[in-house]
Amino acid sequence: MTRLLVIGDVHGCLIELENLLRKLQYQVQQDTLVFVGDLLNKGPSGAETLSFVNDLKDDGGEVIYVRGNHDEKYLQFYNQFSKRLRRGEKPPRRLCQGWLGPDGHSTISKMKSRDWRLLLGTPLSFQRGNLTVLHGGLSSKIHCKPKHLLDSKSFSSKRRAEIKSLMYIRNLHKDGSVPNQNEVRGLVPWQDLYDGRFGWVVYGHQPKSHVNHRGHTIGIDTACCYGNRLTALVQEPGSQIYWESVAARSCYANCSPPKRLKYAATAV
Repeated sequence: MTRLLVIGDVHGCLIELENLLRKLQYQVQQDTLVFVGDLLNKGPSGAETLSFVNDLKDDGGEVIYVRGNHDEKYLQFYNQFSKRLRRGEKPPRRLCQGWLGPDGHSTISKMKSRDWRLLLGTPLSFQRGNLTVLHGGLSSKIHCKPKHLLDSKSFSSKRRAEIKSLMYIRNLHKDGSVPNQNEVRGLVPWQDLYDGRFGWVVYGHQPKSHVNHRGHTIGIDTACCYGNRLTALVQEPGSQIYWESVAARSCYANCSPPKRLKYAATAV
């Protein structure tokens, strides 16, 4: 079995990603590289990060890019304006920024057809052995094996919406059901309800100051775009799990800093 490297939310922080891969001594022909999603938005180099990942795949690397909620925004934009984009037309700046945020227009302007193909091919999860990777969270009410969590045309629209909620989940009702978007009361972190049915779950989506190890879940979004760190979870062939990180070079996102945990997580 090859070494497995799972990278937290990159958000366009390409220099930090390159630094982290160097620190890990990443071997493109030997390691399996998985991203928890959200390569785009907030950081300075979204389109360049997509191109970098495509180059790794072209070099023969086993690279899996799990879809995040920011990636989904770009796909929704593509579905709406695909004819215009395929003709090489660039949508107006205000339209891009309304859909995708302040960096949307510059990112769209630099994206090539292969970048869109990379986004369109993203699965909602990855599973190997006792480890499952997804972007947001899991609900026991979604009765589907992780390897089948794809946006299948055979699903009903309600079913697709339910499965796509895995990109967004942070909290759940106490019975495990997914709340509506505006619900805030009576909710608990999804990690507290996870029963371990899919083994270890590695996720992003919730920026924290440290790796968030709770039960059988490991959150590795350590807020690189907010000036903190970019983290990778490493699973060696013998199943040992640990993590490594590099410092962000700058605070790129114009948002509040990550929530600081009361404890620093340790390797498992």
